[in-house]
Amino acid sequence: MDERTISHLRQAAHFVENGTLSTRWPKGGSPWIEVAGTLRALADDPYPKWIEEAKRAGDMDPDVSVRLLREEEGDVILEVVETSRNINTREVFSVERKAIQFCTGGGGGRSLRTHRALCELMLAIEQDNAERPL
Repeated sequence: MDERTISHLRQAAHFVENGTLSTRWPKGGSPWIEVAGTLRALADDPYPKWIEEAKRAGDMDPDVSVRLLREEEGDVILEVVETSRNINTREVFSVERKAIQFCTGGGGGRSLRTHRALCELMLAIEQDNAERPL
């Protein structure tokens, strides 16, 4: 979510909380007060915004892939994704994901070399995807 959207959500939450959007209801008594909570929660989203992602399917099985996500603060999440398909129709009937997170040194990370290697792997995947797309 960009800063402009976050600002608009906070402003809308403020209007709702202060009764500005509905003069029929006393301040704090509007049924819209729950909407204000939702708007405020969206504006103050505690989940990190993904700023970078790299994904690559394996060479032997295109239905198994590795996905790396780098959060704003630099933590890297390594995810292995396995897609199960119907043999005849190739229709997807399940997706299984396993993930593990490695933090930066400033974020309490204890595996700094692993973190650095995963960042390098992200670059390698981006280069492979550019040179040899699947």
